[in-house]
Amino acid sequence: IPLPASLPPSFKGKAGTRPVLDGGTLVGKPDGIDLEGFCTGYNFIFAGLDLRNFTHSVSMIQWAGMCRFLDLDAGGARGGFYLHDASNVFVGQSRFHDDTNFGVALKGYSNTIEFQDCVVENNGTLDGGGFEAEFTVDNVRLSRCVARNNAGEGFDLKVDGLQLDGCLAIHNTAGYALWRNGLLQNCEAFDNLRQGIALNRMPDDYPTQVVVNCTVAGAHGDAGIDVKAGVAAWIVNTISVGSLSPALRFAAGTPPPQGR
Repeated sequence: IPLPASLPPSFKGKAGTRPVLDGGTLVGKPDGIDLEGFCTGYNFIFAGLDLRNFTHSVSMIQWAGMCRFLDLDAGGARGGFYLHDASNVFVGQSRFHDDTNFGVALKGYSNTIEFQDCVVENNGTLDGGGFEAEFTVDNVRLSRCVARNNAGEGFDLKVDGLQLDGCLAIHNTAGYALWRNGLLQNCEAFDNLRQGIALNRMPDDYPTQVVVNCTVAGAHGDAGIDVKAGVAAWIVNTISVGSLSPALRFAAGTPPPQGR
């Protein structure tokens, strides 16, 4: 039954309460919040929920869309927040932690996704980690998000036209890994195992990647900022100090760097 746009359905606790959804004793260990294509257009709001011990704490697949998630605390799952072919999703003030594989994974043809003031920590294998996205995903923005203590990269995002603003990566294998055209501004990377910022590229792709007003500090085992061959890098008003290897490294075959 279509619902009026002025009354989007909300899932949250009563005033003064915080519901806890725990899948630990459920047969088959399902997803906590499981949304498929039917939910498109309803503008669902999920707010103030704790989710524990599911396969995915949140799953949106098969063209699900137009949902908002606010103030979630989700942990102990195989994966935290999982999108596959989903669109028009907003996530704010939420935490995804202590998951086996990843905190946030964006896959398939997911698009138009925004995260604000979110934390991913203590997640994953080396193949997973904090925020990750496939190269088929489009139109992603992260603002004031934190990736901390993840086994893989903090932000490993193969998205074209990516925007990260005011984010922090600390104590991950690598802080930020950009692969296509993207903007990294007002961001910080501290004490990650390898690079603070890795500017990579996909095969047969020659992206332009812009780093503005960023700080890289701490004993990164590899370069503080590592620019791979074939990447056109603009690095402006950015500090890189304290790494065990070069503060800034350009691979052979890299276009002349721009900026200062």
